Amino acid sequence: MSNTTKDSEAKLQSLPPSAVAFLRSGRQPWMGKASCAGMDPEIFQRPDEVEDASVWPAAAKQHCAGCCVREHCLEYAMKHRDLTGVWGGTTDEERARISSRARRIVSL
Repeated sequence: MSNTTKDSEAKLQSLPPSAVAFLRSGRQPWMGKASCAGMDPEIFQRPDEVEDASVWPAAAKQHCAGCCVREHCLEYAMKHRDLTGVWGGTTDEERARISSRARRIVSL
């Protein structure tokens, strides 16, 4: 294994599982246009220690608010349910509620 491959694998192991899943799933054409492109992905992940769950995603959601590809990002996150953190201006918990509501509506 080359040093470059070893370095890449070491970096992957240091990331949250959802970030690794994203990186291995492949980039989508719209991702380069996202307002978060090039930002530290940790900003969009729930910190280990959070006292108030309503506070942690505020900064990430602020980046998403005016993003020109927000809808694409949300759709991507809804399709890839193993992604955590803020995607398309929603947290994983919010996306789970959206999915649950959609399943209930479809089952009517």
